[in-house]
Amino acid sequence: MINKSEVSNFVKGQLLSRTEYYDLYGQLDDLSGGARIADVNVIDINYEDRISGRTDFSGTLVVEAVKDFGVTRSSFTGAFEGYFDETGIELESASLDISTTGG
Repeated sequence: MINKSEVSNFVKGQLLSRTEYYDLYGQLDDLSGGARIADVNVIDINYEDRISGRTDFSGTLVVEAVKDFGVTRSSFTGAFEGYFDETGIELESASLDISTTGG
């Protein structure tokens, strides 16, 4: 079983380096055009074992976004889902709850 800190680091790394695969920029752009992701913090992770040897995981996160013009900083909560098995770990989806904006 992969420990939660490893999953957390993987999720953060994927979202910071491959954001275009998870629609986060699209959601941020809709909210505050021109914002970029400055940091991702995983808040919690839940596991669900499958009979097939696959373990699904899901959790919540906080994304810190920065808009360079005016140096506006906002945070948004979101959710992610993925799985791991004997072949590796995969982040399947991540999205933001754009109704929860913090400054």
